[in-house]
Formats: sequence, structure tokens, C-alpha cells
Amino acid sequence: MTRTVYAGIIGLGRMGRRHLEAFRRIEGLVVGACCDARSEALKFLDDSGITCRQYTDWRDMLKEESFDVLSVVTNGPSHAAITIQAAKVGVPRIVCEKPMATSVKDALGMIEATQTSGARLAINYSRRWSDDYRGLKESIRQGTIGDLCHFYFVCGGGLLACNGSHFFDLLRFISDSEAISATAYIDKRGSPNPRGREFNDPGAYGILRLKNGVRGFLDMYEDLGVQPRMEIVGSLGRVIIDEVNNSWSVESREEKDRTEPLGKYDLPVNRRPFPSRPLDVVDLLLKTVEEILDKGQISCTGIDGLAALQMIMGFHVSDMEGNRPVALPIPKKFEGLRVNFT
Repeated sequence: MTRTVYAGIIGLGRMGRRHLEAFRRIEGLVVGACCDARSEALKFLDDSGITCRQYTDWRDMLKEESFDVLSVVTNGPSHAAITIQAAKVGVPRIVCEKPMATSVKDALGMIEATQTSGARLAINYSRRWSDDYRGLKESIRQGTIGDLCHFYFVCGGGLLACNGSHFFDLLRFISDSEAISATAYIDKRGSPNPRGREFNDPGAYGILRLKNGVRGFLDMYEDLGVQPRMEIVGSLGRVIIDEVNNSWSVESREEKDRTEPLGKYDLPVNRRPFPSRPLDVVDLLLKTVEEILDKGQISCTGIDGLAALQMIMGFHVSDMEGNRPVALPIPKKFEGLRVNFT
């Protein structure tokens, strides 16, 4: 960098502190100001010996400060208002946490505001910046497991939008296709949200149909207490991903059997590990910030964030409509539907 880059962070919870750490690793970047409505969160700065201007109201911060890059790391319901205002006051680069908004209408407003101002907007679906997931996508494209057929994701604890939206984004990213319908059941047991009673992010299970014929199956019902696991299934094999234990493996038909009929499902397979590294959230954020500071393509744009949100909201609309299939993007009459997830 040839000049000092000034950064700001709104939201200093656990994820906000990861953004702070990523910023501080970039030479020539200065974190000029941080904001959090909670005084105890700002105390973290003092306790850590981090000197920057502190605010408890993001409106005041955007009025008083001038940033080259801003991270929006608050809970979901405030993402849109902050991002839109940041674009209006001229912040040229914005990194917003996922899910990008709590309604499709708000997400569209964020995209419009940043396009109007010319701001570069990145939505932090962090796996987009992972060399392992990029390598996996290329391996699947080359036919390692045959023709791509379906994705399956299971995870305990509910939180469809907070945790499940990573799966929705990966589904699009790896398949290179768009979801065209959702059929879903939302868990009604009403488990308390870990971030507070004001938030609502229930579990769910359902099916997504993609334009290229790939199917996506997700089960995050709240009667599950299992670790997250994803299977990507092709006509000739599958990839099994266990991020928690950093265990990735590929199994596929032996080369001599790849032209045999698919109905011979009992043919032997080769099982082998897929090289991977534990996900380092700060390292991935570092790549995100470096990318948005550059002038090239952004790996996860507002359009990508909107597509993941459409799938989340498609699950909710399907449940509201008697669990019937709902076309995606969701019908315009539901664009204002708001779910207070984080």
C-alpha cells in the first residue's frame, strides 16, 4: 500500500473481534474507530491496549468519521440500515456479515445503495475465500465424482439463517447454478435464541431444486444434536466433509468401472482423504479485506448474499404456504417478509 488505509468496525462481539484482528494484520491499515452499543464490548479495546476512537451509536460514527473500508458485524436486523447509510456517506468498501439482511426488500436496498454510490460490497460467506473449497469445486468440475447430483447437509441446534446459510451459499458456489424452488418445514418448538429473546432463527428441514437439476437437502431441525456434516453426491461417488474434525474424504468408482451402468451400485469404490486445513476464520477474513481493497472481482458480492437470503426466505415462505414448493426468487409479495434472525 502506498498510503494509510482507514478502517472502521461496527459490532465488537466475537465475530467483530475477528474482523479487528484481520484488519490489524494488514500493513498500512489503521483501525480508526469502532462502535458497539454495549460498553463492555468497547472495554475490550481498552483492556487489549487497542487505541481507536470509540462510539456507541453507529450513526454518530458514520457522521464523524471517514473510512476507506468498513466492517458491519452487528446482528442481522441492523445490517441494511448501516450498509445503506455507509454507502450514502461515501464509504467506498463495505464488508457485511451474513446473512446480509432480514428481508429480501432490505437486501435489494443494500445492493441499490452500493451500486448507486459505487461502493464495493462483500458479504462474508467466508468459505468463498477458502483454497480448500475452491480446490474441491475444481475437482468436482473435472468429474472426480461424476455428474453432480445432490448436496446433503445436517447440523444440530437449529439456526437456519445464522448457520444454515453457509450451506445455501456453498450449494450455489460449488454447483454453479441457482435455486429455483424450495420446499420446507420450519421447527415450531420455539427454542430460545442464544443471542437473545428478540431474535428468531428456528431450525428447519427441506429441499432445494436447482436450475441445473441438482438437489439440495438440509436438516437442521432442533431435535438434532449432531455435528455439522455435508455430503456432495455425484453419479459415480461422493465427497464427505466434516469441518469440525477437519476430515474431508472422497469415494468414487474405480477407473475401470466408471462406464458401467449406474444401477451397479455395489461396485467397489476408492476411498481417499481430500487434503484440507482447519478453517481459520481470521485468515479468511484477511483474504476478504485484501480482495475488497483491490480492484478485482469480489468472491461474494451483494448479489451472492441476496441469493442465499432468497433460499432462507424461501424456506419460511414454503412453511407459511402449507409446506408447498415455492418458486425462487420468492414472489414479490413476500419481499417485505421480515424474520428477525441474526
